[in-house]
Amino acid sequence: HLPAPDPGVASCVQMVETLIFVDIDGVLNAGVRDADGSSVLLSDGNVRLAMMEHDAKFLKAHGDFVAKMRSVADRCDDLVCDDKAQTSALLVQRLVNILQAAGEHALVVLSSSWRKQRHQAQVEALEGQISSRLGRRFQFGARTEQAVERQPGDRLICIGNFVSRHCASRRVRALRVVILDDFFASPLDTWTLGRQRVRSARDAEAYIQGRARRCQRVSVKLVHCYEEWKTPEGLRVQLGAGISQTQVDATSSFLDRAGTASKEAGQVGGRRRAVLSLWSSVSQEACEAKGTVEKAVIRLKQAIALTPRYLLLPEGHRSRMAPDVLSLCL
Repeated sequence: HLPAPDPGVASCVQMVETLIFVDIDGVLNAGVRDADGSSVLLSDGNVRLAMMEHDAKFLKAHGDFVAKMRSVADRCDDLVCDDKAQTSALLVQRLVNILQAAGEHALVVLSSSWRKQRHQAQVEALEGQISSRLGRRFQFGARTEQAVERQPGDRLICIGNFVSRHCASRRVRALRVVILDDFFASPLDTWTLGRQRVRSARDAEAYIQGRARRCQRVSVKLVHCYEEWKTPEGLRVQLGAGISQTQVDATSSFLDRAGTASKEAGQVGGRRRAVLSLWSSVSQEACEAKGTVEKAVIRLKQAIALTPRYLLLPEGHRSRMAPDVLSLCL
C-alpha cells in the first residue's frame, strides 16, 4: 500500500484560488456605445423606439441612435433584455456556466458600475437569478474599490488593485483570474495605465499578473465582450456584446487547464518533499541491518512511486543513498 498523501500536497491543492471579476453592462446585457461614450441598453423599450417610424426632426437629432439600434437588434435579437431587469436571461445563463466550471469556492467580484449603492436592488435581483440557475445560494463575494473610471485603463487598474491586495492579505501559491468585461464598449487599443500601455488582451493579462507579485503561479484570462462593425451607410457600431458561447467554452477550458496545472505543480512539490522526508528518516546505521534495509527499500519505493521522475531528487540526496538501497529502488 502507498503511504498517506503528504499534507503538503493537500495544502497546495487547496491554495489554488480563483477570482472572477464580473462587469454587468456589456457582459450580462448588450449595450451600444453612443457618441458621448455612454452605453445605450439593448432593451425592449429601446428597440421598440428604434423600430418606430419617426419624423425628420427626430431623425435629425437621434438618427445615429436609430440606425445603430436597428443594426444591433437585427444581429443580436436573442440578447434583447427586459427594461426593468436590465439583464439578458441567455447571458446570465452563460455566466452561470462559467461559475460552474470555476467551482463553488471561486470568489466572484463585482467590478461593474453596478457596485455602486444605487444599483443595490438590481444586484440583489441578479443574485437571485443566478442562485436559481446554480441551484445554490449565490452572492457576489466582494466588490472592487469605488473609484472614478473615465476610460478602460481605470477599470483595469481597479481590478489590479484588488488582485494586489488579495495576494498581500493571504498566502496564495496559485491563482486563476478571469475578467469578464466590455471595458465601456471599447476596443483594445492603447489603454493607458499610468506609464504602461495596453494594446492587446495579452498586455492586459500581463499587467494583472504583475500585480500579483506575492503569488507563485498566476494564470489570467481576459474575456473582452466587445464587437464592432459598420452599417451599410458607413456608421461605426461599437457594442458591449455580452458573453458569447465561444467565450464561455474558452473560459471553461482555461479554468480547467489552469486548475490542473496548479494542482500538478503542487503535487510534484509535495511528492518531492515526501521523498526527502522518507530518506532523511533512514539513517546510515539503520541501513546496515538487512531487515531495516528491506523496510527502507519499501518506503523509498513508495515515495518514488509518488514522484513523476526520480530525477526530481537533488543530486546530493541521491549520492548519499546506500548503493544497495539505491539500486533496488531503481
